[in-house]
Amino acid sequence: MKKGLEFFVRLHSALEILLEFFNADGKGLSMEDLMIEDYKILLSCLVTNKSTTEEIITSYYSRRAQEQMSRSDNSYGELDVVCYYNPMDSKLIVEVNKAKNLRALDCNGVSDPFVMIELCPRHMFNLDPQRTKVIKKTLNPVFNQSFEFNIREEQCKKRGASVVFSVMDHDMMFSNDLEGEAMISLETIPGINLHGASQQHSLKLVKPVLTAEDQTMFTILSNRHGDKKASDFVKKRYHAIDQAKEV
Repeated sequence: MKKGLEFFVRLHSALEILLEFFNADGKGLSMEDLMIEDYKILLSCLVTNKSTTEEIITSYYSRRAQEQMSRSDNSYGELDVVCYYNPMDSKLIVEVNKAKNLRALDCNGVSDPFVMIELCPRHMFNLDPQRTKVIKKTLNPVFNQSFEFNIREEQCKKRGASVVFSVMDHDMMFSNDLEGEAMISLETIPGINLHGASQQHSLKLVKPVLTAEDQTMFTILSNRHGDKKASDFVKKRYHAIDQAKEV
């Protein structure tokens, strides 16, 4: 694996040298002319390929957290939670209060929702997910449940460190369906962020889909044969996408 990464490091360096050569300190082609779309695609591919598996997965969750903060579409419903860190006890406190305006995934026009709470990326935490109770036959479930995770403060401050919420529809006969996902960057929560961060969050749910950027990332990780972290991550994300397919 290390040799493979070094190959892409050299390719990336060669691309930078070519860019500088054709720009010639501003006397040749302009950077605007050089940095065409094909160049950007190639650069992104090389940067990802030369990154470690942990760096790629961390970037994925960091990007997802940024997207969550700017999300305005609530067509898949919302999840109301409280999240803060208690430095005295080294505990992350997560309260799942309620969800609202979920989509009906059962043939009777309702759902049987529950929420999975997981700290990601797994290589940072490696803790088992926790889950709420199942609330039967509703699109506006009230949970009012609290959960604790024993983690260190420095873990919360790492780039990409997040708490991920998966709202599921419980199914007795078949696999559970995914209503939607949401997440909070741990570096923004009270107890970690000291600049007036709010404990209360009304998170807009989203259905995971396979974007072109994700497809490239997953393909690169899938080609890292023998890398369990890479294969486990890709398998999990594809499973979430399958669970979220419209019924």
